[in-house]
Amino acid sequence: MRCHYEVLNVSRYATFNEIKKAYKKLVIKWHPDKNLDNTEKATEEFQLIKRSFEVLSDPHVREWYDNHMDAILRGKVSSQYECDNFDVYQYFALCYKRFGDDECGFYSIYRKLFNKIAAEDSKYQTEEENNDFNIPDFGKSNSSFEDVECFYSYWQSYCTKNPYDPYDVTIAPNRKLARIEKENKKIRDKARKT
Repeated sequence: MRCHYEVLNVSRYATFNEIKKAYKKLVIKWHPDKNLDNTEKATEEFQLIKRSFEVLSDPHVREWYDNHMDAILRGKVSSQYECDNFDVYQYFALCYKRFGDDECGFYSIYRKLFNKIAAEDSKYQTEEENNDFNIPDFGKSNSSFEDVECFYSYWQSYCTKNPYDPYDVTIAPNRKLARIEKENKKIRDKARKT
């Protein structure tokens, strides 16, 4: 995964005009129509350049990216809380090479992601909950509208069953309970942000 600033060849403190100028220059250089001898590489670079500009040209998205850049690029969050869940930060940036069903394609990459999320969440569900409903698949490039609609209707209202609580509040008989609950809330919030 490459840094958006690196893709556009600008500094982290570049102004919007500097980012826009670099973007225009690179789009002309890497446009697939201008690189007929190597269209696959040009298309890949062109997509990266477009995605980087989308992120860095929006002030709110850029601020979020700047705050989480290390975690996104390294695929880890630096904190004291150790979580055994997989890290989804790598999926916030462009992590596929093309729109297709092949191994490096959009549909394959994100199908695996949603399958991992479902598998991780199933550890915290009861057997009845696991048997009651099959989680819809991400689909393929030729999926029907009904399949896509089913996928979105499930995942738009998704709420994890993972409690993220390392401390059992039921064993605290006195005022320590409030501190344990606060600590659990901090850890839950930190884990949900990752």
